[in-house]
Amino acid sequence: MELAKMAALVVKPMVPASVWQWWRADRHFFNAHGWQNLHLGKFSSFAEANEFARKRGVQSEYRLDHVEWAKIQTTIKAHDYPILYWLGQLLDRNSVVCDFGGSVGVCYYAYQERLQFPDGLSWVVCELPEPAELGAQLAIQRQACGLSFTTDRTAMDGCQILLAAGVLPFLEPRLASLLDGLTHRPRHILINRLPLCSRIPAFVTLQNTGHSVTPMRIDNYSEFIAQMEQCGYELIDSWKCFENSLLVPQHPECEVRHFHGFYLRYREAVH
Repeated sequence: MELAKMAALVVKPMVPASVWQWWRADRHFFNAHGWQNLHLGKFSSFAEANEFARKRGVQSEYRLDHVEWAKIQTTIKAHDYPILYWLGQLLDRNSVVCDFGGSVGVCYYAYQERLQFPDGLSWVVCELPEPAELGAQLAIQRQACGLSFTTDRTAMDGCQILLAAGVLPFLEPRLASLLDGLTHRPRHILINRLPLCSRIPAFVTLQNTGHSVTPMRIDNYSEFIAQMEQCGYELIDSWKCFENSLLVPQHPECEVRHFHGFYLRYREAVH
């Protein structure tokens, strides 16, 4: 019998159930491989979450198998249809879309099957260096017209449409802070797969992506909307992403039963 299993048989009767459950969750989280939608811990900041991981001998970072991710995410899901609807209403000739955290262009490839992209469309994916390089190579192979990649966050400055699908929780600066640094804010913002809590203040947890351990923030719903309103945006539409959920062991108050999607419009764009 493995030493760890033998120790568990001896120690378990001596340890309170809550401590035992935490130990099991901790061990499973840091030893898991492949995507299992695992989360661990409730923290007040990215720094605190990173320090917790460091003490477990893990360097926090964000990594994905972007090639495999592309195979999964180019399949249209229920929460994509509101995005498709609004893109169909907003895209016109020579539109500029900044796809923030768009991996290797997964939304571009998924949506081009359902939408007639207009002439002159510029779809710019803003990503980390590795997926940006992979995405650029893939775009050449697929002859993806109008698709390009950058690592410069200022790409969102002056774009007509900012698309953020699943990336915002992993950014330490909030979206409102990023918008404050722009000279020309996007006229339209489309957000998808955003986890938000409603009963408690914002918190940070750790996620095991299957390839890395990384902090992610779950903002409070009301606070998030208020921040966007302070940036000059009005909420036009919202929807629920039932395909996504989040559980944090030992913290039932942190449960997120579904994620959220939004369409926000800059008030100056109305005039």
